[in-house]
Order: sequence, then C-alpha cells, then structure tokens
Amino acid sequence: MSLPQLDGSIIFIYAKDFEASCRFYGEVLGLERAGELGSDVQIFLLAGCYLAVVKQGVSASATPPRCAAEAGDTAIVGLLCKSTQDVDAYHVRLQGAGLGSVLSAPQRNDTFGLYNMMARDPNGYLVEVQCFLKPDMLKPLKSKL
Repeated sequence: MSLPQLDGSIIFIYAKDFEASCRFYGEVLGLERAGELGSDVQIFLLAGCYLAVVKQGVSASATPPRCAAEAGDTAIVGLLCKSTQDVDAYHVRLQGAGLGSVLSAPQRNDTFGLYNMMARDPNGYLVEVQCFLKPDMLKPLKSKL
C-alpha cells in the first residue's frame, strides 16, 4: 500500500520572546506572513515550506516544547539563498538588525559544498543562511504549496 503524497511541510519553533522572534523572521529576514493559528502562532512563508513561530507554553502537544535557549540546540533553521552575494546581503542585514546575534561571517565550506553564515534568533535558535556552491546539489523542491 502506498502512502498519499505529502502536501508540504511546516517547521515549528518555540519562542519565549514571541514578539521579538516574529520581528526577527518577518521584519529582519523579510519573510512573508502566511497566516496565524490564533494570536500565539505566526506562520511565515518559505520557498517549499512554512515556518511557524509559537509562543512558548502553547502547543497541541501535552508537554509543550521550550525555546532553544532553554532546551539546548535541537534544530537549525536553514535558509537557502541562490548566491554567495545573497548570503552576504543577509549577513549585513542581520549585523545591523539589533535582534538576535551573528555568530560567524559568511565563509566557504568545501567539506559540505556551501557558503554559509551562522546566527541566533532572539530565542537562541541557530539560523544558518547558506547557498550551495553546486546549483544541482539537491533535487528541486516541488512547489505544491
């Protein structure tokens, strides 16, 4: 028996400082708001998936997850760019944003075949802004959303 094809994906991150995280992803990184699930969940549109910022303590789970600053690194929010120049532009934007922190300047990583920089959002999540050095490294995303 084959499974039906999935229709998309959504990444949930939990924010102790909900408003700062919404500003970080919406205003600083320029992600478009796709919707909300009540007043405590803001959903942003990414190419090929959604990113949901959830106020810490709110969850469909019986034991709501905590933000990365309290729980430790459990995930990286990976944002893909088309070029090294795009990664550089995000680096400049994040440096002057006053929200979150920049951990490293953009650099070439030949081991993984990418050019990337690392930052943390206001609630401690690792945010990696990157581009692949070989454009055909991954199969293209299906644009079903």
